[in-house]
Amino acid sequence: MAKVENGHLKGATPQGSQDDAGCGGKCWRWLKSEFYIKKEMLPIKILVLTISGGMVSFLPFLTVHMRSLGIRPQEIGIILAILPIPSFIGPLLAERIFY
Repeated sequence: MAKVENGHLKGATPQGSQDDAGCGGKCWRWLKSEFYIKKEMLPIKILVLTISGGMVSFLPFLTVHMRSLGIRPQEIGIILAILPIPSFIGPLLAERIFY
């Protein structure tokens, strides 16, 4: 586990090495062992990537559309502030309901 000592991160890399560039491939092997693709989760990851990509490309134009409908900027701010709340609460409720 990495510790912070005197404002510096200690032990974040394998074998306590602080030099990521000169670790002789040990860092790369450590990263590959820690971060691998779980094949059973791949369809879900692709679905989330697709949905997120669609939302990211859509949301900047949502404010322009709201403005063209005559919604005031203060109301747009409130709507966009409330928008992430269901996406935070939804998984918590689903976890309690389905598990």
